[in-house]
Amino acid sequence: AKAAARAGARALQARGARNVLVTRGAEGSLLLTEAGEVIEQPSAPVPGGAVVDATGAGDCFRVAFATALVEGHSWQQCMQFGA
Repeated sequence: AKAAARAGARALQARGARNVLVTRGAEGSLLLTEAGEVIEQPSAPVPGGAVVDATGAGDCFRVAFATALVEGHSWQQCMQFGA
């Protein structure tokens, strides 16, 4: 699954995307930067240990990531904030 996510991100870059962020649910997330760097972030532990409803989880991740990015944080910090 991780290899497929990386391949998909590279395919999007080949079509013109600069930085590609891939969320993978319980498997965490990865960012393929324009410079070719791959940054991985594990998913955060779930309070209580069980996900009840994942609706909107990816949206929330991206909002948190974008907020950290606008605030000037590093790629890795943005990934951590999103998780």
